[in-house]
Amino acid sequence: MTSHSLAARVLAIWDFADPAGSLARFADAAEKEPDPAGRQTMLTQVARAQGLREAFEAGHLVLDCLGDPAELPDEPGTRALLERGRLFHLAGDPDRAVPLYQAAYDRAVAGTLTGLAVDAAHMLAIALPELARQEE
Repeated sequence: MTSHSLAARVLAIWDFADPAGSLARFADAAEKEPDPAGRQTMLTQVARAQGLREAFEAGHLVLDCLGDPAELPDEPGTRALLERGRLFHLAGDPDRAVPLYQAAYDRAVAGTLTGLAVDAAHMLAIALPELARQEE
């Protein structure tokens, strides 16, 4: 499965106005996904939906089950970093999110995952406390 088609599937499943429904759709997609990288990617979105529902511990547990992001393929590894950062950020701990967003950005750029690089840069700018670093 190409990164582009996987990203398109993720976007098609999301309904940010309905995190609970999105969570159910991503859990179902992960269960049915035959490709390991596709399944890992869907699970990162389960964690994201849990964060939007303020179920931060549950989101972290899902990401913990994926293992070390450095050992995952590019897209799910990048998404795991990004979603772990979002979980910390949404829970009120942007300082823990910043290095994860930076790592997600670096990995996305290295893996030519342009959309994820933009997403990580956007989240990094939001989480950084200093205006000069946000503009950077």
